Amino acid sequence: MDSSTGLRENGYILSGGDSHVGKKDSGSYAVRKIQGSFSWIDHRLITGGFLSDLSSIEILLYLFLVAVSDRNGISFYHQDKIASVLQIDLASLGNARESLRQRSLLAYEPPLYQILSLPAQPVTPPPSAEILAVSNRPP
Repeated sequence: MDSSTGLRENGYILSGGDSHVGKKDSGSYAVRKIQGSFSWIDHRLITGGFLSDLSSIEILLYLFLVAVSDRNGISFYHQDKIASVLQIDLASLGNARESLRQRSLLAYEPPLYQILSLPAQPVTPPPSAEILAVSNRPP
């Protein structure tokens, strides 16, 4: 069997190798095919514990930016458009963006967003009070 293409047998899609698992397919129309642009999500986002401390809006923003970014992880979407598509207000977008930035998942330089490679371990941002104290210090 060719492991790069898989094999359809009795409605199941089989992958190559000795440890393959057959999965029932509801028909050829359901098989995912890459057409046009493509994005990917590092499995470590889930298996490495990166999602466990994120809010649903932070996860939504991260996945949206992964889906619309170019090969370098850069998105040119304006914050008004992102908020509209995600059906969130600008304040929620700003809070989610800042949290993702503090966790080293995202870089932001208006108007550009860039999804970053996942760090070795999830990054815990400092408590909000600590952030405010640092930002209120005189220069």
